[in-house]
Amino acid sequence: MADKPINILLIEDSLTATMHVKKMLAEAESDQFDTELECANRLSAGQELITQGGIDVILLDLSLPDSDGVDTFSQVLSQAPEVPVVVMSSLEDETLATTAVQQGAQDYLLKGQVNSNLLKRCILYSIERKHAERELQKAHDELEKRVQERTAELAITNENLQTELTERKRIEEELKKAVAELERSNTELEQFAYVASHDLQEPLRMVASYTQLLQKRYRDKLDADADDFITYAVDGAKRMQNLINSLLSYSRVGTRGKPFEPTESESVFEQALANLKLTIDESGADVTHDPLPRVKADETQLIQLFQNLLSNAVKFHGEEQPRIHVSAKQNSNEYIFSVSDNGIGIDPKHFDRIFVIFQRLHGREEYSGIGIGLPVCKRIVERHGGRIWLESQPGEGCTFYFTMLKGDEGN
Repeated sequence: MADKPINILLIEDSLTATMHVKKMLAEAESDQFDTELECANRLSAGQELITQGGIDVILLDLSLPDSDGVDTFSQVLSQAPEVPVVVMSSLEDETLATTAVQQGAQDYLLKGQVNSNLLKRCILYSIERKHAERELQKAHDELEKRVQERTAELAITNENLQTELTERKRIEEELKKAVAELERSNTELEQFAYVASHDLQEPLRMVASYTQLLQKRYRDKLDADADDFITYAVDGAKRMQNLINSLLSYSRVGTRGKPFEPTESESVFEQALANLKLTIDESGADVTHDPLPRVKADETQLIQLFQNLLSNAVKFHGEEQPRIHVSAKQNSNEYIFSVSDNGIGIDPKHFDRIFVIFQRLHGREEYSGIGIGLPVCKRIVERHGGRIWLESQPGEGCTFYFTMLKGDEGN
């Protein structure tokens, strides 16, 4: 049963037609179709009733005393666009009917052909169609609103993206300039280090030679202070020579490196062991290794890398016999090498410091060296596009890790 009656406005100047409509509505009334009818015999009177509101459907005759034709429908539609309008006319004019429907009429009925069932069905369908149109328009408006909001959001996003891209390009350009400047600076620094250390060699050899000559010729012929002074001068000259040679080796990592080629790291490791045979034999060190892979490397520098790491592992041993183990495992397109020992270990707070040139953690009286081995290792690994790091605790040994690209063909 309907919640409330359907309020119908009939705008019709013919009393006979009005009475006929009332009769058809009375015949059609049921539990599902309860109506209330208001009538107006002029367009102006109908417009007054429309103004009062509450109308569910309008039955409209186009030929009225104060209006005629499609203009009648247009005026009603403009005043009540949300109310369904059914045109009821005595004119069997297809052009007029088509025009009315095109402009928004829900239906076009011929008065002489309408019965109660047809009128009932037309009224109910008109109300449903109008409701569907309103819902469709509402959905369309909501969609249009969302499209506009989304378009605005996308415009803002696009603007932000353009700004970000512009900023990224600027940063990339600055980064390229910085990298180019850094490469230029590094090249100049390497050249300076090489030239400086090379040019210092000759005068330093002269100083060392003459101080050694003084020491040989005048030892025990002067007082004790003079002997000490000469000893200090000889020792200082020797240490200076070591420093210059180390600086020269450090600078040559970048300037004298060979092209990378597939290299058998196991044979390289064996060569490093051969170079350190005397040191290993004197310390009684036990050096073991797992099978080592082929890598893409500068063979000479890889020998130096293994040699420096093994030499450190032997040098910084504790009271126990030095035990050193070398292994490698595959990771993506590279290998991760490890060199483990049971030595004195390193405090984690010094991890960064040990890779800085001429930085020492121990005095010369405890351990020999000038702090160049690990910085050279780092420089070699980085030249090969790898990384080097360590894990250690004081008294618990040390494990150095470094990466190398695979040397297999096609990798």
